[in-house]
Amino acid sequence: MTSSNATLILWMKSWGDSDAEMLVSRAHEANTLDLIERSQDVSEIGRVIVVGESPRLTKLLRGLPVILETDSHHTSSPFGQRLRSIIQKYAIGNLLYLGGGSGVFMDFEDMARLAQAALAFPETLWVNNFYSTDFAAFRTTSVLDELARCRRDNHLGWILGRETGMKARVLPPNLTSRFDIDTPVDLMVLKAHEKTPGHHLAGFLAQLTFDLSPLFKVTDALVHRESRILIIGRIPLQIAAFFDKATACHVNFHIEGRGMDAREEVVTIHPWSLVGKSLETMGLREFFHALSREAQAVIMDSRVCFRHLGIGTTRRDFFFSDLLRPDQIQEPFVRQFTRYARQSHAPCILGGHTLVSGGLYALAELAWSRAKNSLRPDMEDIPHDSWKGTYGGGMG
Repeated sequence: MTSSNATLILWMKSWGDSDAEMLVSRAHEANTLDLIERSQDVSEIGRVIVVGESPRLTKLLRGLPVILETDSHHTSSPFGQRLRSIIQKYAIGNLLYLGGGSGVFMDFEDMARLAQAALAFPETLWVNNFYSTDFAAFRTTSVLDELARCRRDNHLGWILGRETGMKARVLPPNLTSRFDIDTPVDLMVLKAHEKTPGHHLAGFLAQLTFDLSPLFKVTDALVHRESRILIIGRIPLQIAAFFDKATACHVNFHIEGRGMDAREEVVTIHPWSLVGKSLETMGLREFFHALSREAQAVIMDSRVCFRHLGIGTTRRDFFFSDLLRPDQIQEPFVRQFTRYARQSHAPCILGGHTLVSGGLYALAELAWSRAKNSLRPDMEDIPHDSWKGTYGGGMG
């Protein structure tokens, strides 16, 4: 591999076998196939390596020009240690890394610009999000020791950007850079959005039979001036400013828990949450009554208050909570929380970080696509393409 090429690594996480977890796993597989196809048009990308342990991968990738890395000796290793071993095994110099749920709206031109950036600026770390990284591009030569300290890919920006000599450059927030498939609600948003560019993922979404009525009740409220919307969780400030401008309603943001996963290489952070404290003080019934008095719709990143309450439930329970299926949740509090959210007078969408980050771009577009409303703002204010300029400036 010459220095004129970058190696693309697509990382497939291991998931559980519940219905909710399998939805996300299958979506990652479909998205990975789309990313592989787009990479074939990028001259700056040489090898493509897919990392994962699913027995399905061998069949899915058969005949494709990729390397499947399934080294069982490293499956239990922390993310960074395993990534370092792969870099060393394949002598990778310039790396373009994407998690299996990232890059959903990234076209081949976006991918080419990111690879070009890694090649043209070897002292620069390019990330979609400094505090919770989903994809990155960088030269690996001088960062292997620090890389091994990353327990998950979300830590790449925080650790490499602070503890190496590289200058970190963060792509401007938009639908392309911030939408990542983290939970089933992200699939609901994608299915309703109907503009997923990859045909493998679009085909998978077409097979799903979600009840989208709670989602549509929330998005329909976004285009009415008299509506009041409450958004809770790890909302980036720039995205909050965008959403306030791109919708017609009154939006109240309660931002808490930002950065709670950024430094998990040291210790899991248990953030103090005002929402969590309110739940403790008021109880579930009064809490959801209060939300309904103050808002016509609620969008909530539920992970922050759950972390505050010390609820260490399974990913399975979180995912079924996002799907508003309380009867399939094992943890008692999460089950009751989800039941009240489902029955709330103010419709609620529950999810994780993507819902209140990249998901807000998709929800704003979806709201106006369904509306027959003359109050629609100039949608050029939605900066989907703000990093499609020269990578030396437009991506910084």
